[in-house]
Amino acid sequence: MEYKPTNKELPNYLDLENGMPNGMTNAAGTGDLHLVSNWSPDLGSELPPEVRAAFIKKIYCLLSVQLVITWMMSYGCYASHSATQFVLHTPGALVLAILGTFLSLFLTWCYGRSYPTNYMILFMFTFCESYTVSYICLFYQPTSILMAWGLTASIFIILSGYVLYTGKDFNFLGAGLFACLWILIIGGLIQVIWMPDDQFLNTAMAVFGAMIACGYILYDTSDILKRLDPDDFIFACMSLYLDIIMLFVRLLELFGDKR
Repeated sequence: MEYKPTNKELPNYLDLENGMPNGMTNAAGTGDLHLVSNWSPDLGSELPPEVRAAFIKKIYCLLSVQLVITWMMSYGCYASHSATQFVLHTPGALVLAILGTFLSLFLTWCYGRSYPTNYMILFMFTFCESYTVSYICLFYQPTSILMAWGLTASIFIILSGYVLYTGKDFNFLGAGLFACLWILIIGGLIQVIWMPDDQFLNTAMAVFGAMIACGYILYDTSDILKRLDPDDFIFACMSLYLDIIMLFVRLLELFGDKR
C-alpha cells in the first residue's frame, strides 16, 4: 500500500521546494494523508523528465548536506579533547542518539510528507546518526577513517551512477536484501553476545554487511528513478544516507586500524 493525497486532483509536482504539492490537503486543510491500495507504485516512472531531474537533484543536495553534517561532527569530536572525553564517557548520550534515530524513522512514516515537519525530522535523524558515527570513529586511526570514507564515496558514486546512467531497475533485489538484512541483524546479536572476539566472524559479518549496503544503494537509487514521487524525498534521503553510513562502518571494520 502506498501514500496518496486525499483529494482526487493530481498534485502539482513542479512545486518541489516546500515538500508538499499544491492542493494536498484534506477537508480541514491539514494536509493529512490516508492509505489506499489501488494506487500504482510506478507513478514516479510517469513523471516528466524535467520533474524527475529536479527531484533527483533535490535528493542529492539534501544528502550532501547530511554527509557534511556527519563529517563536521565526526571531525569535531575527534579533534577536540573535551568533545572526545564527553562522547566516550557519556553513554547516556549515545543511547539517546540511538533512540532518537528510531524515533525519527517512526515519525517519518507519520509526517514524511508534511512541510516543514519533514525537514525537522530529517535533520534530527541526521544529527542522531552523526553522533553515533562520531562515537565509532573515535576508536580508529585518522588514516583509516579517511580511507573508509574515500572507499565509501567511490563505491557509492560508481553504483548510483550506474543506475542513473543505465536506468536499470533493481526492484527484484528487494526481498532478498530484506532477508539478508535480518540475517545480518541476528548474526550481529550473536556476535556481540557470544563471540565478540572471533576474528573470522567479525570479518565475515563486515564483508556481508558491506555487500548488503551495496545492494541497497542499487535498490534505493532504482526506487528514486522508477517509483518514488517528489513528495517522497525525505524517505529517499534517509534511505541513501543509511546505505552510505552502513557501508562506511563495515569498510571501517574491515580495513581500519584501531587506536
